[in-house]
Amino acid sequence: MWYLIGEIFFCLIVAAIVGIIIGWLLKSLFCKSSEKNDLSTEKRELFPEKDSDSVSNSTHREFIKDDLKKIKGIGTVIEKMLNDMGISTYHQIAGFSSEDIERISRELGVFKDRIHWDNWVEQAKELHFRKYGERI
Repeated sequence: MWYLIGEIFFCLIVAAIVGIIIGWLLKSLFCKSSEKNDLSTEKRELFPEKDSDSVSNSTHREFIKDDLKKIKGIGTVIEKMLNDMGISTYHQIAGFSSEDIERISRELGVFKDRIHWDNWVEQAKELHFRKYGERI
């Protein structure tokens, strides 16, 4: 009888240790991705507002994240790349200058010409207008 109790107790301890290890691994995976998101918030001001009338709106835009995949030519991979660069809103893409487009195209690597091919700037302006009722 004591032998069975000892076996059950041993199995419970092994199961608890395995559960703790699996929980720690899962937590470390999810914490790394949230740390990346915390770092990208520092880059949110990559394209600050250009006119003083927009300054009041710029503070709430820092925390907004639009679905960039609604822009033709942006899929999950490119959206992640843009987010890692601190680009997460239609407003930012709509405000791209030719220098911004050139620099971001280089950073996109194999996807570099998508900005021009799919006309992201005009699409972003339209999506921003539809969502926020504000022309850029």
